[in-house]
Amino acid sequence: MRKTLILSAITVCLTSAPALASSDDARPRPNAALDTPWMTVSEVADLVTARGLVVHEVEREGYGYEVDAVDADGRRFELRVDPITGTILEQEIDD
Repeated sequence: MRKTLILSAITVCLTSAPALASSDDARPRPNAALDTPWMTVSEVADLVTARGLVVHEVEREGYGYEVDAVDADGRRFELRVDPITGTILEQEIDD
């Protein structure tokens, strides 16, 4: 129950953090027809940090971003983040 509550809280809260500087901060366009820019690596890291996680790494993938982070209890998470909206598409607890 507690694990579900914590995961729910993390999902609800994920939106801001210490910025991770990266040369990947250029805004690629996933769909030129829509002309919608992606969030930067720093913006994604800020979103995750605002939800109470410590960000270790943000990687750009074909679908968006993959974020490795740790919560206050030391649990490691792998999150998949939509590159345009910042919505958490998927999250896993890494054991």
